[in-house]
Amino acid sequence: MSKKRPELVFEFLREHRGEVSGLTLSEGAKYLPARKRRALGLPPKAAWIDRERRRKASGA
Repeated sequence: MSKKRPELVFEFLREHRGEVSGLTLSEGAKYLPARKRRALGLPPKAAWIDRERRRKASGA
């Protein structure tokens, strides 16, 4: 959903930040821009981006 409707997802996560689990927050914000991720208290890049980059670099 965050790919197609990032504003909707961001607003939902912002409003329900204290009610959703860490996994829900991370997964929901996975494709949000860095600025919006930081606004939610998350790192600017999703962890899967670095993992995917390392995987490709190692040839796996």
